[in-house]
Amino acid sequence: MHAASWQVVLLLAAQLAPIQPAPNSPSPAPAPRNAAPLGSSYRQFEPAVRLGEPTPAKAPAAVFQLRDVAPATQLDGSELREPVDAIHLAPLRPASSQSFALPAEPQRAAPAIAEPVAISAPLLLSQVMTAPDERSLAGKPLTLPAALERVTDSAAQLKVVKAYWLLSAAVADYHHALNEKQFLASVIPPRLAHEQSSLRATQAAAEARAKQAEMAAIAAQQDLADAALLPSADVMPLPHDLPYVGPYRTNFTAIFASRPVPVGLRRIDRMLPHYVTLIGARAASVAAADQSLDAIRRVYENGELELRDVLEAFGHARQQRREFMATVRDYNLSIAEYALNAAGPGLSREKIVSMLIPAAPREKSVLVPRRNVQPASAEQPVTPALPADPPDQNSPPSSPFRDVTPGRLVPVDPVQLQPVPLQP
Repeated sequence: MHAASWQVVLLLAAQLAPIQPAPNSPSPAPAPRNAAPLGSSYRQFEPAVRLGEPTPAKAPAAVFQLRDVAPATQLDGSELREPVDAIHLAPLRPASSQSFALPAEPQRAAPAIAEPVAISAPLLLSQVMTAPDERSLAGKPLTLPAALERVTDSAAQLKVVKAYWLLSAAVADYHHALNEKQFLASVIPPRLAHEQSSLRATQAAAEARAKQAEMAAIAAQQDLADAALLPSADVMPLPHDLPYVGPYRTNFTAIFASRPVPVGLRRIDRMLPHYVTLIGARAASVAAADQSLDAIRRVYENGELELRDVLEAFGHARQQRREFMATVRDYNLSIAEYALNAAGPGLSREKIVSMLIPAAPREKSVLVPRRNVQPASAEQPVTPALPADPPDQNSPPSSPFRDVTPGRLVPVDPVQLQPVPLQP
């Protein structure tokens, strides 16, 4: 190999060999552990200020501290820490400061829920049948025995009894309509225009329902007058006796032990006890709905509820009242159907009435409007009626509208069909 070639090879080998420090030269200082690599942080520069402009005030510098970072281990066993950046910086809280939190809203006490007021079905029925004001139906109270005075056929008697209870239900519905119209008229008008329109529309509908209920009651009056063969066409009858809402003793097994059961009577015998339970539940529902309506109305008057809440509660209470009276009507129609078909023909009106309603009389018809009388609440005891005078036997039979309160009726045969006396 030529001498020039060996010189090139030796020069290349010298370039590839590691540079060894001189024996007596000091070793370079190692880089600190927390040194940041190039590019991991940037210098901060002050914003440029034009000539003639005031220098902006500097914000007070925040105190920062390093958050704890889990150390990592290098191959040689030494710890390695991450470079410091903005993520690991957090302001220090002054030692004298205390932790703070937004003040919690005061806990409002839950409004006290009033206990539901219990009301008995007889008391509720008496209130329903009471005329609310002087706008009650024209007519004169007619007792159930007086309504049966001119009919002797069993089919005609059944027709009279049913017409009597249908008139009672129609009168109750009319009273409901009057009370509902009066309630809506007493509602404080709202401030919003659309709620005022809604209230006027509801009041107009109540006015129409009251008129419709009045027409239905007048038609029921005429139906009873025709069925009872009443001579006077000028004076319309009004029901004097209240429908029955207590338990009824059918004696089904004893009556039909030796004779066939007419169609439908077995079904009525099974349904009558359930009617009694349903009437009690309906009465409790009416009391709860009325209590809810009164509470919602007071909250509305305080400005905490909208009109629609009052109207919704009003519609619910109206439905419960009508369903209560519909159940009472169906119960008494079923009793009449059962009693007159099970007892057979040839019964006197006294025996028929004793199978339909209790014998205890009432002093005065509830259809007469009460003046300056505070309505009794459900918490007040019901005062029993005093015994009434016996009926006037000298009154002419052609005047069924005489003011007569029937006395205690003669009970029927040993196998009786009659309401069960309620224990005091």
